[in-house]
Amino acid sequence: MDDRTLNKNWQLPHASNALIFDVARLRAALTAIDNDLTALENSVHSDAEALQGAVNSQIAAMQASVNARLAVIQTRGQIFFLSQS
Repeated sequence: MDDRTLNKNWQLPHASNALIFDVARLRAALTAIDNDLTALENSVHSDAEALQGAVNSQIAAMQASVNARLAVIQTRGQIFFLSQS
């Protein structure tokens, strides 16, 4: 009997199959599961690295903007302080 999972088409054992056939089917299914999980893990890892790079870029841009505005505020403060003397 060639039972398979609905979504991934992995091989399933069946009560009417001889154990020698089901062992091979289970090995094939477990190998397919291992391959699918590894591919998923690699994809998630790659996506996480890309997201981290984008977040780091945004943080760096925001920090540069804050630093530029702080420099303007400090300059204006110095001018104000000098004009009050």
